[in-house]
Amino acid sequence: KIFSNTNVLLDDNIQNISNELLEDNSDDLLLEYEQNRNIQNKYTNDELNKAREKWLQCKSETDTYAIRLCEQLRLILEPTLATRMEGDYRSGKRMNMRRVISYIASGYRKDKIWLRRTKPAKRDYKIMIMIDNSKSMGAAGPLALSSLSIITNALNRLEVGDISVVSFAESVSLLHPFGQPFTDDVGANIQVQFDFKEETTQLASSLKSIIPMFEHARFTSTSNHNNNQIMQLCFVISDARLDSDNRNQLQTLIREMT
Repeated sequence: KIFSNTNVLLDDNIQNISNELLEDNSDDLLLEYEQNRNIQNKYTNDELNKAREKWLQCKSETDTYAIRLCEQLRLILEPTLATRMEGDYRSGKRMNMRRVISYIASGYRKDKIWLRRTKPAKRDYKIMIMIDNSKSMGAAGPLALSSLSIITNALNRLEVGDISVVSFAESVSLLHPFGQPFTDDVGANIQVQFDFKEETTQLASSLKSIIPMFEHARFTSTSNHNNNQIMQLCFVISDARLDSDNRNQLQTLIREMT
């Protein structure tokens, strides 16, 4: 059974983590991704073609669920980027033609006839999907990859912003970074890298490892420079089989991150 109910919303008030450590960890993960990006050197063309066919088939079979999820997320993930004109201002770049008649009739006193781009209409979220690659996933592995297809398809339909994908178990591996489009080829290349053979699930340490990725995405986001609110979200897909020590660390970590 897949448990995907651990949604971590990162806030500005992440404490007890130095900026230097964040930058170093982020650089390490990005460097590892750059070194492993040329996936064609690891897998044959036949394997990659089969992975693409499998991904497209999975995407087709789960398309209905992705549409439903998209509509549900549309209500939850509100627009964050102000791209539409609204308001009655004394200055602006576009005139509100509905106000012109009243402006003339008032003897040019009611001069709030201008529109500004202040109405949120687009989304700019930083969403990461973490998938458990441990042996305990067992037969649930294919279901986890189907969940990846549903979530990414729904997020792409909604145009939420940037999507990142990582695998975790004994350590974290960055499979797709923020700032790059999530295409069918990307999905196929991600899918082929999961073998679900790692021995342990270190979820708490894995969550610590992804914090630098979120911080790096926050600092480099164009929304941050435009003074728009940046929302970051993490979906965890796992069988939730954790030892007691790891579970206690996880609860503390989530409290600190939120």
